Amino acid sequence: LSKKKCIPQSANNGSYPVPPDCGLVEKFNTQDFTGTWYITSGLNPLFDLYDCQVHEFSAGPHKLTGKLTWRVTTPDGGFITRHAIQNFVQKNPKRPGVLSNHDNEYLNYKDDWFIVSARLNKQPDDYVFVYYNGSNDAWDGYGGAVVYTRSSSLPKSNFPELRLAAAKVGLDFDNFKMTDNSCGPQPSLFARVHKRLFEGERALATNRNSPSYV
Repeated sequence: LSKKKCIPQSANNGSYPVPPDCGLVEKFNTQDFTGTWYITSGLNPLFDLYDCQVHEFSAGPHKLTGKLTWRVTTPDGGFITRHAIQNFVQKNPKRPGVLSNHDNEYLNYKDDWFIVSARLNKQPDDYVFVYYNGSNDAWDGYGGAVVYTRSSSLPKSNFPELRLAAAKVGLDFDNFKMTDNSCGPQPSLFARVHKRLFEGERALATNRNSPSYV
């Protein structure tokens, strides 16, 4: 796609604009954002709501590396585990809440993270609220927002703070959905086959009840 340009790039429609600096944190030490974190809430169903999003972060001064793991659900109820590594840098000391991940070979993608709010006290209710946007050879202007927590589920005590933070960048936290980080085992082959058969039978029944069915 990148070399032959066989698919036109989807144009930026302004859905995920750069947020105002007044809506971002004034301080953010990347070295406080290390260890195991979970994405426990997200905005964009295309990118943010996968199951079992467990990310391991390491950091240096003004740098952050994430080893990302998530699950993609298959039609038979199983899942495929995906992995990626992303590297971010704080390019501008006057804007510590902006982390950039540019110069990537895959689809020439570039992402920018905007830290809307954070609590980093080495406690179970720690969180980092990230709004992001980006561009690649297929799509210019994609984006979303996620909440990272040390806990595998989002503590309800954080909701009021997150609502206020979301509003500062034009988002409604009530539009966010919780993710499933139970990270259970792969369903049995029998269960997966049974699900496919059930879905097939349901599709046949739907077609038979359709006015166009002959």
